[in-house]
Amino acid sequence: MVADNQDSEQVKVDDKYLERFVRQAFRAPNGEQNDAVHKLVKSLATKCGQHAVCFEDQLRGLAHLGQLSETLECVVVANLITEHFDSMVSKERMKKPVRSFFFAMSGSLQAMEAMCVNYGVCSALVLTMTFANFGVLSKDDWTEYMINVMMDTRDCWSLSTCPGGGNICLRAAHLVADEPWTNLSTEVPPLDCCRTVVQCGKDSLFLWNLVFTLGNGGGSACLLLVVLFSSWLYIAIYATKVNRNRWVEVRKLTKRLSGEFFLLQVTFLVGIVFAGVGIGAVMTIKVTNETMSWVTFFLAYIMMGFLAYMLLKILWEIVMINRYVDKARKKRLEMSLSPLADATPFPCDEDTQKV
Repeated sequence: MVADNQDSEQVKVDDKYLERFVRQAFRAPNGEQNDAVHKLVKSLATKCGQHAVCFEDQLRGLAHLGQLSETLECVVVANLITEHFDSMVSKERMKKPVRSFFFAMSGSLQAMEAMCVNYGVCSALVLTMTFANFGVLSKDDWTEYMINVMMDTRDCWSLSTCPGGGNICLRAAHLVADEPWTNLSTEVPPLDCCRTVVQCGKDSLFLWNLVFTLGNGGGSACLLLVVLFSSWLYIAIYATKVNRNRWVEVRKLTKRLSGEFFLLQVTFLVGIVFAGVGIGAVMTIKVTNETMSWVTFFLAYIMMGFLAYMLLKILWEIVMINRYVDKARKKRLEMSLSPLADATPFPCDEDTQKV
């Protein structure tokens, strides 16, 4: 087995170390005399010596930076060694699966750069929509929605004590909506009997006011933070003295910034949820017909439900693919370590297996 990180500096890269990877490449049983294996091992050991790759930590750094193939000039063996080091990383992450899953989404320098760019662009686009929503709805839109939709839905008109029923209170609702300080008792004729109806209409808008404000206000705030946060993180990646060709320094950078990138993911997800709620509220309030208002309400939240399903589905697919990769690497590792009576096919591909 490959040593842990703390012992990697003491493990020498010699013929014996390289032999099992070469046998994996040739699919040759352990202990079997094979001139081709012996010749390639000697050649790879010579190349390692020429490039001063003497210890495992040096070999691991080249593997994680994608430079091992160029050093060894043997693509298959380089891929097998890289895969072996990747399996060590996967084994370490399995100790805290939930935490490591989210950190793994930004566990490399390339993933961090891609996350900054994608989250920044997406947040900026959605931010323009949520912020513009504050100017979409006018006072007349709220009035029409309250009178034509919510007061019917809440059956506010039945609360009228006026002789003419709820029809008289329609005028009172328009008066109060246009001028909230209107004194209904001074109107001609007096509209005191409509106070309960008007108050019911005002109360019916409280929830939608809250949804509209939290959705668009909270979404705009969170997405603005994501835009700025992703820009700062992108700058921070290049502002350090880290040499991108040195794996130890790159690994230190990704570990130090993993918490910040996790916070970026959470902020982005919260902002998108708020933005979806705010956009759905605007779609619902903008329609002044009760039936069509309910149609747009269900359409908006069906869309949000579908997006949530796709997000969970994608996360599930990532988990399943990672499990398959870990399982395949484990099989290859067991094959390389166990003596075989004959050269059996190596389990590299299992495309027919359902994950």
